[in-house]
Amino acid sequence: MSKKNVPIIGRIIDIRVKEIDKSFVPNTDNMTIEESIDYVKSLFEFEEDKTIMDKMIEEIKNQNKGE
Repeated sequence: MSKKNVPIIGRIIDIRVKEIDKSFVPNTDNMTIEESIDYVKSLFEFEEDKTIMDKMIEEIKNQNKGE
């Protein structure tokens, strides 16, 4: 039998798509207050509603007051 006439015996039962995430995640534990606020602002750069960003900035300020 040639390869063209070989019957297909099995089926595909699982396909996995693998994606490699090459994004950079900075260590926020070692950032200063200003660096942390700038980082949070960069996360919400394209958002119209900035209420979550404002809450996160307030949390950063409150955490640093306690230290």
